[in-house]
Amino acid sequence: MAQITQNPRGLVSLTGLRDMGEAPRELSGVIAPTIDVTQFLLLNRETIFENFIISAVATVASPTIPPGELWYIHQWSVDADVNATNSISLCCGFFQGNRFFAAGVPSPIRSATGDLVSAFMDGPKWLGPGVSLAFQVQHWAGPATNLRAQLSISRLRI
Repeated sequence: MAQITQNPRGLVSLTGLRDMGEAPRELSGVIAPTIDVTQFLLLNRETIFENFIISAVATVASPTIPPGELWYIHQWSVDADVNATNSISLCCGFFQGNRFFAAGVPSPIRSATGDLVSAFMDGPKWLGPGVSLAFQVQHWAGPATNLRAQLSISRLRI
């Protein structure tokens, strides 16, 4: 162990080390850098595409994580084309225990021809068995339209 004679600025705050209210007096003789290898281990990705016809305000759940699997969700998004006769707002999320949890900011309401309405998950997430990826159509007016869902995952067996 190496004796600490003067704490480097921020060391105690960075490490959160306290012993009986005081900073530690000794540290390991070796301080080694580390690299988080999680992203390298999750390179085996699978992409899932689904299409839906939507014609009303609704919450749609699909797919559901099967028993014995843990999913790392890299990206989850939904989008729909808008024309002059409809307006749409979407939100990505997931169902857990029959409750919808938003996983991103809802899209603004779009109603101009040629607009694309898109909603995205706000960052990678770990989800377990029984959880369903879902999206909400939060605003709807007009005829039915095609909605596209895209999902990028890494499956882990548990």
